[in-house]
Amino acid sequence: MYTSARRPSSITLTGRNKQLIKCSGLHVPAGRPQCDAFERKTLGTENRFRGTGCGGIIRSKPITVRPFDASACNGGNVLRKKFQRPMMKRRAYDQRTERALVSASLGVKRRFGMNKLLSGKRGKFVVPVRGIRPEQPKDSDESGSESDEDDGKLKPPKVWEPLLLWERGEEPKGLPDTSVTKQEPDEYGILTNVVRTVPAPPDAYASQSQYAPDVVCRWLRPHQREGTAFMYGCVMRQRGNFEGCILADDMGLGKTLQSVALIVTLLKTGITRNGKPTARRVLVVCPCSLVKNWEGEFVKWCGPNVISTMALAELTKKEVEKNIDFFLSNTRISVLIASYECIRTHINRLNKTADSIDLMVCDEAHRLKNADNQTSMALASLPCRRRVLLTGTPMQNDLNEFYAMVDFTNPGILGCPEDFRRYFLGPVLRGREPDATARQKKIMMEKQEEMANIVNNFILRRINTLNAQHLPPKLVQVVCCRLTDMQQNMYQHLINSKDMQNQIAGKQENCLNSIQLLMKLCNHPSLVVEEGGDTTKSHGRRAGKSVVKYSEDKEVAETPGRKELAQFMPHMETAGGRGNSAPVRPEWSGKMFVLYRLMKEMRKPGNGGDKIVIISNYTQTLDLIGRMCRQCSWGFCRLDGSVGMKKRQAMVDEFNDPESGLIAFLLSSKAGGCGINLIGGNRLVLFDPDWNPAVDKQAAARCWRDGQRKRCFTYRFLTSGTVEEKIFQRQLSKEGLQSIVDDKEQVNTLSTKDLRNLFKFRADTPSDTHDKLRCERCRIIRDDGDERGAKVLPKKLKACQELLEQMMLLEDARKFLCPLNPENFGVSVEHYKSKVKQPIDLGAIKKKVSNLIKSRYENVSQFSKDVNRVFANVAKVWTPGQEIADDSRRLQSWWLDKWAELVPVLMTMQPDDDESVSQSEKNNDDPSMLNTRSDDFQEQIGMPEEEDMRNWSHHHSTDTVDDPVFRAAMRGFNSVSFVFGLEVTWSLIQEKEQEQEERKAMEELEVMQELEAKGSEANIDVLELDKSECQADPSNIEESHGKNESDCTVLNATDISSTLECAY
Repeated sequence: MYTSARRPSSITLTGRNKQLIKCSGLHVPAGRPQCDAFERKTLGTENRFRGTGCGGIIRSKPITVRPFDASACNGGNVLRKKFQRPMMKRRAYDQRTERALVSASLGVKRRFGMNKLLSGKRGKFVVPVRGIRPEQPKDSDESGSESDEDDGKLKPPKVWEPLLLWERGEEPKGLPDTSVTKQEPDEYGILTNVVRTVPAPPDAYASQSQYAPDVVCRWLRPHQREGTAFMYGCVMRQRGNFEGCILADDMGLGKTLQSVALIVTLLKTGITRNGKPTARRVLVVCPCSLVKNWEGEFVKWCGPNVISTMALAELTKKEVEKNIDFFLSNTRISVLIASYECIRTHINRLNKTADSIDLMVCDEAHRLKNADNQTSMALASLPCRRRVLLTGTPMQNDLNEFYAMVDFTNPGILGCPEDFRRYFLGPVLRGREPDATARQKKIMMEKQEEMANIVNNFILRRINTLNAQHLPPKLVQVVCCRLTDMQQNMYQHLINSKDMQNQIAGKQENCLNSIQLLMKLCNHPSLVVEEGGDTTKSHGRRAGKSVVKYSEDKEVAETPGRKELAQFMPHMETAGGRGNSAPVRPEWSGKMFVLYRLMKEMRKPGNGGDKIVIISNYTQTLDLIGRMCRQCSWGFCRLDGSVGMKKRQAMVDEFNDPESGLIAFLLSSKAGGCGINLIGGNRLVLFDPDWNPAVDKQAAARCWRDGQRKRCFTYRFLTSGTVEEKIFQRQLSKEGLQSIVDDKEQVNTLSTKDLRNLFKFRADTPSDTHDKLRCERCRIIRDDGDERGAKVLPKKLKACQELLEQMMLLEDARKFLCPLNPENFGVSVEHYKSKVKQPIDLGAIKKKVSNLIKSRYENVSQFSKDVNRVFANVAKVWTPGQEIADDSRRLQSWWLDKWAELVPVLMTMQPDDDESVSQSEKNNDDPSMLNTRSDDFQEQIGMPEEEDMRNWSHHHSTDTVDDPVFRAAMRGFNSVSFVFGLEVTWSLIQEKEQEQEERKAMEELEVMQELEAKGSEANIDVLELDKSECQADPSNIEESHGKNESDCTVLNATDISSTLECAY
């Protein structure tokens, strides 16, 4: 039965047969020769169908429909319709639904005979199943769907080279050592039985070399083949006396596929003589959001029913215990996949069986950086020595965390914790101190090299630029956004508040809460201001409903200065709704407005229909972004800690489906930033930075991964001159890039200087990070806030002195012009001293503020604090109703009113002289500071590292960025002050490698030229010596020349070899 989508190319029929085919709806062209039978060609294979009195030839087109070709129709009217997969609008997340889809597509009566009908050169027709690659995949760098050739010929199958993992040599390795009892004489010569450990005999090994199974080997790329061989060599004791390894490749290089290849190899092959597989049971431990994903990876790369797996996800405690017992009691299930929390809870059940696990794979293994937590101790108790750790960020904060991971992988390889701190950690930290001596730095380098030589035997790390050959280009942009006027007023109010100044001085301990409050303010003002409080409980149907409280709300609510922020919010009508239906107002926040403009421009027709992934550290920020998407009718889904494991994978599959209506994927970096593949989106926004650079790195790698077909854009939003830029700079310091930023101190402690810098707000700079880089290509706005403050301080103190003199002329101030005598007001001196610890009067304050040259006041806040102390001392001793207490209260009321009027004037004061010209204005006339292309753009230099931001492209305006959608979105708006750009392409990486090879060749050439010059100088010295000797004794001319010539040759060869060894 043919439809309009599958038209026979030619049919020739006569008589009754023509009438039969005509009734079936087929078009019969005229003018063809007659024949006695049908001959059908499907995909190049001829199948003959013979019927009684029926003749004709049918040559059908391939089942994959090609575009309409008018010439092939011979002028006939042929209806063609684009092939659409049945039930495309329905969600299908499991194999049972896929089987139902196949049945619904083919029909009850026809689905059993469909394979015979569609048979041909391509073999059996297989309905595509989600998550399984076709038998002949194309490389990721090729776009578009695979279509048939016009001549019907098929491309040859992809050929892969077998991967040799274990070679049978004369002295094979891999089997554990065996214990042998021997009789040896002791110290007295008496033979005693001694147990010795000897290597396994050669006859215990297999007679043939072992290769990786073809079922997974054909999918491996070159770097993945190297990684698989490396892990196999580690767990099989071929690289040393250890059985664990750490695969520390960057995100997106296929650590999961390499692990699957290793597991399949150990389960299917063995190196023993009897051919027994190396492993029987494998345990895969991963975050809860990746349990179902790991189960799908085995089906994706190996096919169904090749490796039997059991995923412990969304089960009750009894079901988990039952499944674990079933896994341990028989070998029908080879791989157990569970979350870290599940294994920690049921570790005792796993330890009941001896040799229960032969191989343990820990995904996102940076969770094991603390050896004292329950998860690390539970996994360490498993009697399994073959341990494979997968992590894209092995080094996060310090060497102690790195040691915890290394010691978990191969226990004792770096010694016990005390030995490691004494032998490695102590010398390294002392050598990194700013005041370290040359000897301490030398010892540090020696210890680092020694430790690197040990761990490099079982740690393999490659950067994600290897994937650039197979993936589309990627553009990373660090976007510095300006604060709105409302945000600036609120930000300055917080950092200038009395309580926050006490935190900077170290008098209060909850400074992290204040930093968190400032970061939320940078996201949106409504996150730090309580809008309506509990009023939402008494409106409509939501009356009595409890409000969701976040873990950080209680701490932030106690942050100093938060209660006064409501006065900066404009009065808005409630016609737009309350609570979740209230308008978001992205124009109140610089970053939120940039995101709004980007998403709006992204969805315009002609911009590619891109999807976006938005990642934030705060669930409240995700709430706000979700409300904005809902109000703009943008389809979105959200994944945070409240989403179950089953729903997570279904949500990811739906977002990755090109036919779904989802536009945005809101992701919490704490709950799902690790391991999730979101290749359905090609734009990713890191809305706020994290203290740990590993968190941002993990989150930023969700889209540019294997399977991505579109150009990727990664945006890192930072608010200019605020605490977010300080956190970003601290990330660079944690990655060991102290040479890029100015801060040279310890990166894991916060000193008073660090706090002062964190709370400093630079509103006049496009990017504080760009200024700290000391960029020589662009204009730099110097951070001269302290210098300008020192210049304007005398002017501010002069205004304070004038206000103080006005107050001293008042009638109520006469009692406080000089030190108080408490006995004149009915109080003993002893009682006064017990209450007042720091006595002060207005006369003493005037003397301090009047000394303008050597003032004892470093800022005006100290002056205000002294004046308030005068009134506070009186309140401590005298009660209201007494004359001195009433005078103090009236004078304090006058002071507070006048001081509130003076504070705005003090904040806007500028130096009177002309010496405060900024460095950027001076650089305008400096030819060395002029830009090479324009005043607001600097091109990218080569292919720099992701941390080398000096060589990124620098944009002072969004009109010059390389992202056309982002450029169009921000045209006409000044919400973005500066943009760093990094384009990652395979061509740039090749150019970088070629430059490195040329540089290396030039260095070798210089070494050779230097050696030649050195040899020529030596020859000249020898000739001069021979000449002097020959003048003394002419008979020794020939002998001396021959002898010295041979000596020079040996000397030059020795120098060359030694120098080349040093160069290499």
